Amino acid sequence: MTPEAVERFRREFASRQAADDRDRRSRDADLRKPLAREQKAIDGCTRAIRVDHATPSVYAALKDAEDKKAALDEEVANFSTAAPEIAPDTAELYRAQVEALAELLSDPEIVQRASEILGELIEGFTVPHDAELGHTAQIEGKLLGLRGFAGSKNAAALSGAACSVKVVAGAGNCRILPALSAII
Repeated sequence: MTPEAVERFRREFASRQAADDRDRRSRDADLRKPLAREQKAIDGCTRAIRVDHATPSVYAALKDAEDKKAALDEEVANFSTAAPEIAPDTAELYRAQVEALAELLSDPEIVQRASEILGELIEGFTVPHDAELGHTAQIEGKLLGLRGFAGSKNAAALSGAACSVKVVAGAGNCRILPALSAII
């Protein structure tokens, strides 16, 4: 993660977020008029009911306006929120974390202990090549043991699937680095 690559990513990400924010604001503005119209219809029906001028059509109009307004309110509520900003020093933070992990794992005592524990959990490791996916890593063994080191709340619930857990790097579901540091 070079600072230049992170900065380029940050700029492109910010540009995309700005476009998404403009789209959200535009859509929000487009929904405000029909929301106001439905609220006005609800208020009119409510006034007619209060002064005892309600007819079956007033109740039908009230129900229709309330249903439309509820659908519009839900649509407004479902807008995604803006993504968080990416820290300008992300590359340095990442580099520091990797360096700290490398230093920690270079201690011969820790390497020995981690090797023993991982040796008990990992039965095989292959790196096949797929024309569509490229290289993939396949770890065979007691993968739930690795998840357990990461403090996964789901590891116990997955105990029945111990022989078949798919771990995708970067997916955020299995934290291998915290698992390694937890061994230490």
